[in-house]
Amino acid sequence: MDTGQDLATFNFKTVFISDFHLGSGKTATPYLYEFLKHLNYDRLDSLYLVGDVIGGWERLNKKQKPVAEMEKRVLDVLNYAAEQSVKIHLLPGNHDEKLRPLLHRLEKRKIFDTFHKNIIFENESYYETEGADKKRLKIIHGDQHDPNLFVKPWFRPITTSVSALYDGMVTLNYHVSGFLYKNFGMHVSFAKSMKSAFKKTINFFFSHESLLKGLETDKFDGILMGHTHMAGIRTFKNKGRTSYLINDGDWVESSTLAYTEDSKELPKIMNYKAERERLGFGELPDEEDVHPAHFAAMRDKTKRQIRMIQAFWPSSNHREAREEYNALARNYREQKESYAKLTHILADITAHGSIDTTARKEISDILADTRRSYYKSQKEGIKRIFAAYASDQPMAKDDRNFAKTVVREFSMHSERRMKQSLKTLRKAAKRLDYPLPRPAA
Repeated sequence: MDTGQDLATFNFKTVFISDFHLGSGKTATPYLYEFLKHLNYDRLDSLYLVGDVIGGWERLNKKQKPVAEMEKRVLDVLNYAAEQSVKIHLLPGNHDEKLRPLLHRLEKRKIFDTFHKNIIFENESYYETEGADKKRLKIIHGDQHDPNLFVKPWFRPITTSVSALYDGMVTLNYHVSGFLYKNFGMHVSFAKSMKSAFKKTINFFFSHESLLKGLETDKFDGILMGHTHMAGIRTFKNKGRTSYLINDGDWVESSTLAYTEDSKELPKIMNYKAERERLGFGELPDEEDVHPAHFAAMRDKTKRQIRMIQAFWPSSNHREAREEYNALARNYREQKESYAKLTHILADITAHGSIDTTARKEISDILADTRRSYYKSQKEGIKRIFAAYASDQPMAKDDRNFAKTVVREFSMHSERRMKQSLKTLRKAAKRLDYPLPRPAA
């Protein structure tokens, strides 16, 4: 069986990753899951999730469907990391900005075991090197430093349109690049080129002017951010000292990160796609692969987090899907009750040979609801038996057998309907990521 140490490949002290956009359908989950799975959590001190972990904007525009298994596995591994004493700093971005005013409430969710105590929610954080030449980096998502153009109301339709086009290109690119990589070992990204050109056109690459203002007024040596989906490190002189601007990239297309191997060093950038090939990794993980047990053990916590995500960012038809589920659940409960009553009535007839008043009403109601013509003889036979015998009077053998047969037939019919209802209900539950209802005992 796999253990955490068996899988350890990357012996980092600190990791900075951002822009997963989970739930958007754009996340490069096979790469992200593989990378997270191979971190050495015995050595890792801190893992910074630098914004846009959730694709909240995108979720609101999508139809209700279950969270992809590979995305659940990503959350499983993050929850495992927290259990292994890794400090996980979660900073909201613009796509999951609903978390920003709720950080205090998210901290309280630890009481209900939704999050481990080692998951820290904050709008900004800091990384400081050790040693004689200490450097201090401010960690933010980066949307706070967008050019003023991006907050103009008239410009938002343009950004929305470009974002929608980019999402479509990413989806197409995912399938094309997956095919090319699997068959020819080639990585292709035409969606990234389109987004890069758009951002450069409006001087968005690193938003230098806004960031420089921050460096002038705050006591730190640089900024580490995400947001632009473009990994890189830039150094520049600022009032006689060297300042640093580090972008950890994204896990939509480029699969890049920032990391340190030693607590005395500043973060470096890794292109994970290139690194995995250098290390000899082959085929990407698939949801049919075995999910290591120590990660899978986190699934209950992951499920609670998914329910919270769905509450914050419900899909466009979440209400309708929930109402459909509730109606199906009521129907299934009614059928279970009906089946249980018929089973009890059949046992009672077998034991006592009579049909009491309550059972007579149940049978009469069922017969009244039955419209099919081939039940005509059963209806007439049951009416005759009810007229011939008192509720506590044992029936003659033939009449008792007839009554048992009719009740058994309706019981079998009720069981078939109940099983079909359960099948439909389980589909509705899966779509909402609700716990799957269990079959009746």
